[in-house]
Amino acid sequence: MEWNKILYSVIVIVLYLPVVFMGANVFFEDLDYPRDECFRKTVVEISEEERLEQENCLNSYQDKINEYEKEKKIIDGWKYIFIVALSLVALLGALLLPLDSSIRMGLFLGASLASFFSTWIYFQSRSIIGFIVLILIFVGSLFFIQKHLLFSKKKRKKL
Repeated sequence: MEWNKILYSVIVIVLYLPVVFMGANVFFEDLDYPRDECFRKTVVEISEEERLEQENCLNSYQDKINEYEKEKKIIDGWKYIFIVALSLVALLGALLLPLDSSIRMGLFLGASLASFFSTWIYFQSRSIIGFIVLILIFVGSLFFIQKHLLFSKKKRKKL
């Protein structure tokens, strides 16, 4: 492969990755972590009424944290689905569209890297849909590699 084709592939990869992750952050906004609004006094200064009030405030704060964690998990799941769905589209484009080999390889590698990094980042989301799309990416990757190897073998036989 020529150096300019490798460079074109690297450019596609380097541009594809931030587009996918930035898109996920644009369409699925992050939540702000709940602030602790409870004023805590030392044990010596506190009355029973203030202790109960402080305990209620802390329980309320813990409920906010639990709700935040649930919502964050949902948002992270959608981000993961978004990223792997775009990666699946890119992989299908690399498989089916009549593109230059450097662009095709860049899309394949970009989709593969985005899928890997998103799985690593959003592993805790435990998205079933994301898992199914990831399996499709894996199978599509096997087809891409097989197609690329067959094409390379045919090309070598002609030489």
